[in-house]
Amino acid sequence: MPNNDLVIKIDSVIKKIINYGQEATEESFRLYVTGYAQIFNDQDTACNSVIFARTANPTPDGKPHPMMTTELRQEFNWMSLTLNATIQKAVSQNGGSNAKYIDIDVLLGGEHPFCEPGVKEPDLNNPNLCFWHYPYNQNDYNEDPIHPTIKYLNSVQSSNVNNLTWDQNSTLWTDYLNDFWSKVDEEQLNQTLGGNVKILIDPWPDFVGYRARQYISGTGAGTKTVATSSVSTTSSPPTNLPSSSPSSPPAYATGTCCFHLIEAKDCKPVTNNLYANMTLVDNDKKVIYKTPESYFDNNGWGIPINDGNDTTIQGPLPNTIAITGEHENDYIQFIYGTLSWTSKKANGGAQCTTGGWDLRKDPGCGDFLFGKDWPSRNQMDCCFPC
Repeated sequence: MPNNDLVIKIDSVIKKIINYGQEATEESFRLYVTGYAQIFNDQDTACNSVIFARTANPTPDGKPHPMMTTELRQEFNWMSLTLNATIQKAVSQNGGSNAKYIDIDVLLGGEHPFCEPGVKEPDLNNPNLCFWHYPYNQNDYNEDPIHPTIKYLNSVQSSNVNNLTWDQNSTLWTDYLNDFWSKVDEEQLNQTLGGNVKILIDPWPDFVGYRARQYISGTGAGTKTVATSSVSTTSSPPTNLPSSSPSSPPAYATGTCCFHLIEAKDCKPVTNNLYANMTLVDNDKKVIYKTPESYFDNNGWGIPINDGNDTTIQGPLPNTIAITGEHENDYIQFIYGTLSWTSKKANGGAQCTTGGWDLRKDPGCGDFLFGKDWPSRNQMDCCFPC
């Protein structure tokens, strides 16, 4: 479900951007707000013994680091889904102001994240990977950066720390940077580059990367916005791995369960063209069910949910959840035990918040994109007593 406090903050930022843009360009202004992709395959257990800490790769440092277990990867992905739902809700509140939400996660379709089956991480040259590992072939983790340009810029910052314009409540980052660079002597900066004005500074590895990599190694994992470091499988054995025994389903926290569901509609006949990609969490927000990867093989879009060919899922719940997509009136029917509700109508404490179909309500057919059909998608977040 969306975080309502964050929805308010994002909505406020969107309104400010739209007001500024429309004043400058009048009605031609458009704002496209992107979401975040799920960066992990969180079902395959091969990554349970993998470490993403930079200091432990490529050579283990002998220190304890978090393993990329299925549980941890599920938490990362759920964070992306929650943030996407939050951003989408904030954008929907500005629908009449030329603001559009772009669902990156849906466009990627769950293809080629980290920890895919059959991939030995880190594969820095994996041509299929939709993300990237931070390379570890640079010796730049020393406390005293060796690059003379970094040393010079650090000295500028230190000598002007009390003079730089900064108020966390009012100073724009661009204003701070402009103030900082006004204090940089171009001649001295050029000398740090060997007097060669043709040398280009790479801001990420030379200036930002050092501090960012400190953060990565300190937390033991990276995110999409801070690229992950390399991987080791030899530092220490995984602990508390989830059981795969079907006779011993994991316990779940009772109370209110929620799921994020992506409904897909493809180019097949209307009697057989609806699918669902679903992530279910318990009262503690722990992922207890996710649509199996096998449903996405051979350009699949998820579990079939057509009337007469619907589906049920369960996980550790005492009852199954029956899911049926209805073309007429455009809704999904859910049945859990004796409780019944739809994506449009709440009942008995169960309800859904629907984001609506993407910009293409109908699928793209006939080699629409990259030589293949492309589905339209509708997203929703639903909660029910469990």
